[in-house]
Amino acid sequence: MAYELVWKDNGVEMIYSGVLTDMDIISSNIEVVSSKNFRNLQYQICDLQGLTSYPISSEIIKQVAIIDNKASLINPNIHVAIIGSTIIAHGIAKMYQNFILESEWDTEFFEDRSSARKWLKNHSHSNTALCC
Repeated sequence: MAYELVWKDNGVEMIYSGVLTDMDIISSNIEVVSSKNFRNLQYQICDLQGLTSYPISSEIIKQVAIIDNKASLINPNIHVAIIGSTIIAHGIAKMYQNFILESEWDTEFFEDRSSARKWLKNHSHSNTALCC
């Protein structure tokens, strides 16, 4: 398994490392959307910084987006911060953003964790910060 889910009070961090496989990305996504905490999530951090290889297909990214489009009907209030420092990570994020257009989720790409956290803190639906 090349991912770790770190659950927070109102969010989850999906931290990927090593080689990202199709199964890792689908499994981690299903684990989040099927969680008992999903209805209360306000943010997801998808951290791709620890990856060394990205042998995933555009079809898998599309499948994740289909799952997330449906999940957004259950919880439309999630902000998704995708973090990566490579052109490939940026391409994966853009592809995901294009496939998830039907969703209410606000999704952005960042090259570092501090920028992602700042964005999440500034995009709260309530008087409390989303994360961190």
